[in-house]
Amino acid sequence: MRSKSDKDLVSDSERLKDFADAASDWFFELDADLRFTYLSPNFEKIVGTSISEVLGTTPWEAHGSRVIPEEEQQWQSQLRALKAHEDWRDHAMTIIRDDGERRVLCNSAKAIFDDDGQFAGYRGAARDITHTAAAGARLSSIIDAVPDAIITIDEDGLVRSFSKAAEALFGYDEAEVIDRNVEMLMPSEHANQHDSYMDRYKRTGEKRIIGIGRRLEARKKDGTVFPINLAISEMRVEGRRLFTSVIQDISELVDAQTLSGRVGAILDRSLHEIYVFGFEDLRFVQVNHGARQNMGYSSGEFRQMTPVDVKPEYDESSFRKLIAPLRERTTELLVFKTKQLRKDGSTYPVEVHLQLMRDEDPPLYLAVVQDITEREKREQRSRQAHKMVAIGQLTGGIAHDFNNLLTVIIANNELLADMLEDDPDKRELVEDATIAAQHGATLTKQLLAFARQQPLAPQIVDLNTLIGDMMDMLQRTLGEDILVSTMFEKPINPVLIDVTQTNSALLNLAINARDAMPNGGELIFETSNVHLDQDAAMERGDANAGDYVRVSVRDTGTGMTSEVRDRVLEPFFTTKPVGLGTGLGLSMVHGFALQSGGFIEIYSEEGYGTAISFYLPVDKSSGGQTSETTVKYAPTAQTTKTILLVEDDERVRRVTLKRLIALGYIAVEATSGQQALDILRVRDDIDLVFTDMIMPGGMTGGDLLEIVASDYPAIKKLIASGYAEDGIIPNHGTKWLHKPYSIQELAETLSDIFE
Repeated sequence: MRSKSDKDLVSDSERLKDFADAASDWFFELDADLRFTYLSPNFEKIVGTSISEVLGTTPWEAHGSRVIPEEEQQWQSQLRALKAHEDWRDHAMTIIRDDGERRVLCNSAKAIFDDDGQFAGYRGAARDITHTAAAGARLSSIIDAVPDAIITIDEDGLVRSFSKAAEALFGYDEAEVIDRNVEMLMPSEHANQHDSYMDRYKRTGEKRIIGIGRRLEARKKDGTVFPINLAISEMRVEGRRLFTSVIQDISELVDAQTLSGRVGAILDRSLHEIYVFGFEDLRFVQVNHGARQNMGYSSGEFRQMTPVDVKPEYDESSFRKLIAPLRERTTELLVFKTKQLRKDGSTYPVEVHLQLMRDEDPPLYLAVVQDITEREKREQRSRQAHKMVAIGQLTGGIAHDFNNLLTVIIANNELLADMLEDDPDKRELVEDATIAAQHGATLTKQLLAFARQQPLAPQIVDLNTLIGDMMDMLQRTLGEDILVSTMFEKPINPVLIDVTQTNSALLNLAINARDAMPNGGELIFETSNVHLDQDAAMERGDANAGDYVRVSVRDTGTGMTSEVRDRVLEPFFTTKPVGLGTGLGLSMVHGFALQSGGFIEIYSEEGYGTAISFYLPVDKSSGGQTSETTVKYAPTAQTTKTILLVEDDERVRRVTLKRLIALGYIAVEATSGQQALDILRVRDDIDLVFTDMIMPGGMTGGDLLEIVASDYPAIKKLIASGYAEDGIIPNHGTKWLHKPYSIQELAETLSDIFE
């Protein structure tokens, strides 16, 4: 190839000089000492200083005094790049000319190195962007007025602009981030991905964020990581790509969503039933777990239903009339009691707190429903207790007055009888009157016993001995059709009681049992040592925590209806025909138990029998075992045994589950025999089925255990009942637990079964 002649080189030099003179920009050259060696003519026109004054000086000597104070940091950053022999591009700075006019210059430069790799200086160009900067300043003021943070970066990821809102959000001043990689604003996991994402985008055009927007995390100056919503747009300026990011801090939104999720989870786990249903069609929109579990319906089933479907006391018309005050704004909260209808057909009492959420679009009803079964039972017990106290005070007062009258009558009859020794006919009349008065005195004693005003003569007694001594007499009294037997715990703790009243109470219970077994049956007298903890005592209402001897009289008779069971302790209440009972027998036993510091408990199911237990406190002064010496239950070390508890009574089921868990067992619950069988079909980890005897739905506990013995022979079986008849408890190794039982009795029974 032909080398250029000197003439050609001169021609090229002149050509380049003409280009430089004609350009709007101006060009410069620095030597290795960073002193100007060349400036194109436009320099004087733009900067307002003669070229001769600047040649031979350094940039900081030529321009240092002209840079405005607000840009001092940017100017120092550019000087550091110069002294480090780094290239720079599009550095903007504002200078003040000699005539006082401000000009905004944008300059770029490339470091030059000789053949030996030694730094030889810079060649660069600069441009007057004053008018562009003014427009940019106006745009910047607009951007700074935007509440969202706005950041512009170039295709190398370097920050080119940083709005006021960005400064406030991230905690950096603009000068701290300009010309630095935007990764400084990202957590490390996002920063590591940023460069690879930008490279892939420049190569392939694949957009993962640009023009799409997404939620990410950002990092503040103090290291705090926070959630943002990021939207990015792309633009080209003078052939270069710039990316503008609009950033919203969504911390409050995320916190609100998190809180909403937590509140939703809490409400879903609430034991109260929570329902949300429509303003117009009344259909359920949302139902929490407590409602689904208690009612037996799935979410999908509920969405096809309305409150009318689960409230048998209302039809649609009457229900809309009920909630009309909420629609008409005459009340903000509607509270009412009603009954809920479960999927299995059972009902239970509830209290409903209903409000209309008008802020929702469309409005929705919110109902918080509380099962008040236990509350109503407590209220019923309280009313019953107050009634019994009132009746006791009344009968006690009458009995005392009647006793005084009978004392006078009997005394005068006795005196009259002595006076009528010679007149047998009249004496016989007086003696008949005396016998009637004595019967009246017996009734008075019963009334006083019920009223807890009967004088007692307590003494320390072994109840096993006392009851054993009564057996021959009881068998003769009850007849051959009744088989009388005993089940005594030995040794039994001593109690402090009135022997006469105890005998009378046991005899009353035996006679009532005989009358309930007109065709004969079995009568069992059982004693046991029982410890009641605080929870067990609270369940029984009248009881105090402590150690008791329980005397249970169980029969296999006709049992009682729930209505009879609720009233059976009332004085003068009887189910016997007129003339065959005073209605004071059980009320006397009840009064005697209370006066002795104990209480009475009745367990009965119509058609199956009755168990009446009275609890008498252990006499601690005579050396009887107390709560300090009684062996307490201890959680078993075996925690792999799973027990399927089958109990229809919610209160009993709940406390029994707590007891099983306290003993270290895994507990699964079922409310009926059929539900228990459904569970057994899908679970193979059940070690024992623990069932109540009497349950609704046509399947007794005995029926259930017969099926378990046949289909699941490896599963152990335990049945609980308040009364026992050999014929109704299935064999096949079934264990029996007498209701009511203590946690100690439960622990020992389960321990025996699994051993």
